[in-house]
Amino acid sequence: MSVYAQYKYEEVLAMTFNQLGSIADPMLLMATGRVSPMVVRYVVRTDQLKFRFADASLPDLLEAVNAAHLAWDGGNPEQQRDWAERLSQQIPIAEQDCGVDSYLDEITPSVHAFLKQRRR
Repeated sequence: MSVYAQYKYEEVLAMTFNQLGSIADPMLLMATGRVSPMVVRYVVRTDQLKFRFADASLPDLLEAVNAAHLAWDGGNPEQQRDWAERLSQQIPIAEQDCGVDSYLDEITPSVHAFLKQRRR
């Protein structure tokens, strides 16, 4: 892949957690059109994968995060915009951030519910 090429979602689905976590430039994930690759990259790079989602496969976790993010409302529309701005600034940095971790705390129950359904 060239330095300027962006990953497609299907390419990310075929990666391992280590491959996703090793992507140095998170902007290469923008073409996926989904938040989950950046969120999961953050979880991997901040060593939270085993703590939060130990038994998940990467494809299932990506889909679960997508579903949970779409269902998450962040409280009200104004708060949602504030959270979206903060997340878009902090998640790509992939350094531990209490705001991003709070967002993860909020979506984790939905992610786990989705993953449980997938296992059935």
